Amino acid sequence: GSPITHGHALGFPGADSITVWLRGDATRLYGLQLAYDEAGTGATTVAYNYAMLEQDFTVRFDVDGLRPNTTYYYRITVDDVPQGSFRPVRTAPEADDTVRLAFGSCSRTGTSDDRREQQKSFENLIARNLDAFLLVGDSHYGNAQTLSQHRDFIRDTLRIRSRNELFTRVPLAATWDDHDYGPNDSDRSYVL
Repeated sequence: GSPITHGHALGFPGADSITVWLRGDATRLYGLQLAYDEAGTGATTVAYNYAMLEQDFTVRFDVDGLRPNTTYYYRITVDDVPQGSFRPVRTAPEADDTVRLAFGSCSRTGTSDDRREQQKSFENLIARNLDAFLLVGDSHYGNAQTLSQHRDFIRDTLRIRSRNELFTRVPLAATWDDHDYGPNDSDRSYVL
């Protein structure tokens, strides 16, 4: 139904930059609008990118030239049609500011009946007003044998509403462990 099948997800901001990722449903022109408030005051499209099959229809926006430690509001457009409401995104705080971080790993996945229960920690993190979330390995336990399977497992984890919602609200950085690129106990020699 939606031309945005997964995301948006916020990357780690810089002092004057932000990153937003998403996955689309086809080769379309995606845009990123920035505004000064939730109502969209001063909204302007600051970046465009096409979702292409070669990148599994993923789109990444990197926007720089912003003011440090400033909250902006972003919204995605598809073929210049706005999608949803504006959401907050903030450039990095000053070096001596306090930040609130959370770490997580080993995200269990399972049947649709028990996934919400397994992912309750993401609901709790949303309420914590975090500055960033670090996913430090095993974002799923899919034991992928092919690139296509790996992509399916990642997409499946983003269908969990609380997990997806956290990533649209809180900047995310991730590192890989074995399941993030192959089967259990894989190491850098494993090739999908």
